Amino acid sequence: MSLPADLLKQAEHLARKEPRRPSQASLRRAVSAAYYALFHRLIEDAAARLVPGTHRRALRQRIARACEHGEMRRVCERFAQPAGRLPPGLQMLLPGGVPPALQQVAATFVELQEARHEADYNLASSLTRTDAQRLIELARRACSTWVTVRECEESRVFLLAFLFFKQLQR
Repeated sequence: MSLPADLLKQAEHLARKEPRRPSQASLRRAVSAAYYALFHRLIEDAAARLVPGTHRRALRQRIARACEHGEMRRVCERFAQPAGRLPPGLQMLLPGGVPPALQQVAATFVELQEARHEADYNLASSLTRTDAQRLIELARRACSTWVTVRECEESRVFLLAFLFFKQLQR
């Protein structure tokens, strides 16, 4: 099983593990695992696109490690918007705009990252099992949707932007 699939499985386990009254720790970790499932799905594909083949695993791991959460969020915020709101350099690379499925993956990434930050850092708020399960389902759907669009040219630009966003905007 892949790391993203394992993380989704872990998130589900944590969200269900205490049948009566789930602990905040379990629910918060479930939300975090859901976010990381999508994060790892995307960075694995970004690295594989740049360095294809199984014999270059160490290099792919270094590329994946170079993907930064904040930069990925900025990329996803742009790709979640209508095409007319993309920076000029990206508009040139995406003349047909961003496919709706890719927009949805990008929007979900932003939502999950916000939820993870809330779960990890805002101890004044509390989560319900329903909250956690909704976010886990969002992550699952985004991972599934990603599989349907990851081979399109727009997705190639999306993945490259994780590492070269500043340069691609010009």
